[in-house]
Amino acid sequence: DRAGIENKGVSVWLTIAWYRANKQFGSLAKAMGREDDYRISIERGEEIRDLVDKFGWDEKGGYYIYAISDDFHNIGSSDSEQGRIFLNPQLWAVLSGISLNGKEIQAMENVEKLLDDELGTSVSEPYTKYFDYIGSMTAKSPGVQENGGVYLHSMAWKLAVDAILQRNDLVERDMNRILPFNNPVVDGRAEPYILCNCYMSKSAGYRYGTPGQSWRTASGQWFLKAMLQFVFGLNPTLQGLEINPCLPKSWKNAAVKRNFRDCIYNIEYKKTGSSSITADGKAVSGKILPYKKGAKISVKVTY
Repeated sequence: DRAGIENKGVSVWLTIAWYRANKQFGSLAKAMGREDDYRISIERGEEIRDLVDKFGWDEKGGYYIYAISDDFHNIGSSDSEQGRIFLNPQLWAVLSGISLNGKEIQAMENVEKLLDDELGTSVSEPYTKYFDYIGSMTAKSPGVQENGGVYLHSMAWKLAVDAILQRNDLVERDMNRILPFNNPVVDGRAEPYILCNCYMSKSAGYRYGTPGQSWRTASGQWFLKAMLQFVFGLNPTLQGLEINPCLPKSWKNAAVKRNFRDCIYNIEYKKTGSSSITADGKAVSGKILPYKKGAKISVKVTY
């Protein structure tokens, strides 16, 4: 709450998120025939991508920094005194497609190396003292919520990112870590029927693995979105419902029902070692499912 309060600082993460939103705006503009808006979105996107690559990429660390403060401290960089890496900008580099030269892959490899343990993936390296140019986040105890906790909202984003990168072993691992009844560190410490705000990480000491704010959270909504849109691979596009799954490695069969533009898709997945998609018994060419308003379509996917 202090970084940027004088309107000089900038969030690298939110700039990356803006890049994603701008791409979506451009797609809508193009579909509507608004060529000037589409052209502007392309120009602005290229400008922001170059700026993020120049000022937001930590060459020494091999990942994206989190923010730049009003007095031009890099927050979440390898040269920071504490809090040297944050999870969110690495995730959104994948979600947005902003990276140049495959840097998002290097960033995600460093996430696994620097932020992961058996409880889950921490949202950041924790702070152990207060930094005035950052603010209240650094006043929280280390390992609690956004100060280095395993923040489940971000973990749901990571689940989506691992699915995008087709890392089905990490999809399964992250899914089980998010669910309180499947995480062996958390099991018995949280209500088994809800998703929490976070789990306290190792730096929280004796509170390790305990939940924080077990109801007031957006983790549940994003977990559902990550599972449906990215793990089951049912991505709504202007052209139709696109299917590109990345199911957990051990899953042999799965099924899901999806209502898209008043068309019901009953989708069955089966692990066979070969890839195919059929809709009502007919082979689907490409990844966009056939559509008919008011219809019920049976889809079979092998992988």
